[in-house]
Amino acid sequence: MKRLLLPLVIVMMGCALCQGISAESQYEICSDVAIPQSAKTAGAIAWAGNSTAYVVTDDRPSKLYEFKLNFDEDNVLKFVTATLIGTPQNAIDSEAIDYDFASGSVWIAHEVGSSILNYDLKDKSLAPISKVTMPAIISNARKGRSLESLAISQDGLTLFTCSEESLRCDGPNTTRKNGSWIRLMKFVRSSVNSQWKESGQWAYMTEKIQGGPWKTKTGDATRNGVSALTLTRGGTLLLLERDFSTRFFPVMDCRIYEIDFSNATDVTNLASLVGEEKFTPVSKKEVFRVCGLAMYEGLCNGPIMKDGRESFFLCSDGGRGTPARILQITRPIKNY
Repeated sequence: MKRLLLPLVIVMMGCALCQGISAESQYEICSDVAIPQSAKTAGAIAWAGNSTAYVVTDDRPSKLYEFKLNFDEDNVLKFVTATLIGTPQNAIDSEAIDYDFASGSVWIAHEVGSSILNYDLKDKSLAPISKVTMPAIISNARKGRSLESLAISQDGLTLFTCSEESLRCDGPNTTRKNGSWIRLMKFVRSSVNSQWKESGQWAYMTEKIQGGPWKTKTGDATRNGVSALTLTRGGTLLLLERDFSTRFFPVMDCRIYEIDFSNATDVTNLASLVGEEKFTPVSKKEVFRVCGLAMYEGLCNGPIMKDGRESFFLCSDGGRGTPARILQITRPIKNY
């Protein structure tokens, strides 16, 4: 998704005024570092274990980077370095990435074309080696509102994705009065060599847009939608919503929710979520919030801290003047 040009003074004001707001004290910011200039349009991040992460940009064409994460003795992130791997083939407006621990490869979701493709990191050509066969309903994705999220379990057998905002068949985009319906789509496979098979769809309601109009030369750029997913070590799905609207000046409001599928209805066979009253959506619990001028669009697991806490990385896109940052947050490991 293209970014809007913001004056440097506004960026600085936003970073200083809205550093971070935690909705639950168990989630805490422990590090905030700059992304190297060469990879400043980072749209998504995937931790590959130890000191390695992979980042994909949302340029056209997209670029794939390997990040070396430099930690202190407590596993607090101090700085990162970036090495360009190359341009993945068929990569147009790549918005999500996850590392496949089962095969040592990466999966990348491309918003243009609504595709999820698999890339062998050892293949310098970065040609796709396999793909996720998406359900036909994804053809209803709106332009610029398609796949921005991707989460794979650490055993490599479960995958989640969803559109950024509602499909055309499921109602209007998010507004300042109402959220929009999203279909969380689950895929499973029996082994790393098996094909992904769809395993269900569940309805999720986004929050409504929080602020006022964000006026640009082309109109109101205000929006809110799902920008990232990740699966914790215990299998809980974390979902990142990000809103940009105006509160005195343009602000990015990024919120992480824990998703609970208990009692939720599988809506795979529903042609539309509009006007339907026979399904129960997933429930959501806000657990972390950060508000400022950094556009956090990526979310992934991170290492276990020395004190035993679990960590996660958020990645912000620094295109066209916004801050390009990696935010490390922690929480106690839960009793799964």
